[in-house]
Amino acid sequence: MNLHIHPSSEWHAMQDTFYRKHRIYQMQWAELDLQKFRVAASSFGGPIALLRDDRQLLEAGAGPLLDSDIRIYSSSGRLIGKVEYEGLHIAAFSWNAREQLVCVQEDGNVRVISLDDSQRHRKHNDRSQVESFSLGNEARERRIIDVRFWDQGLVAMTADYRLIYVNDIGEPKP
Repeated sequence: MNLHIHPSSEWHAMQDTFYRKHRIYQMQWAELDLQKFRVAASSFGGPIALLRDDRQLLEAGAGPLLDSDIRIYSSSGRLIGKVEYEGLHIAAFSWNAREQLVCVQEDGNVRVISLDDSQRHRKHNDRSQVESFSLGNEARERRIIDVRFWDQGLVAMTADYRLIYVNDIGEPKP
């Protein structure tokens, strides 16, 4: 007996639009529990950065990822780099349009990390790979609690709900 699947059985409705999901490949990080990480995914299938979520409690012996390293994966889940990050707590991080990882610390310091082939696996404090700037005294005194990013800029919110705007990370003027 020949079974025929109806062509529309693979499509799913979302409001007035229909979508279909194609599995292209199996992710290579199958052993990672992404719920234990903070994730920043670059646009258009670019790199994915994972940082252990230090706001969550982990059970003893929970695995090798108990460090503060930022691990960089390809869009297929293959580990392509690691940044040893020894700074203060990261309030938020994201990729910009140049595929640089932008990390905003609670104290208002911002680090822009370039991850070209010559710079992978180096420590973040090697000045040749990291650009940094401060969001100012207000950010340092009041602490950053949240950040929203776009292609080349960001808005940071302090603990007393004041906003600090940076239009262009390449030429920061908070």
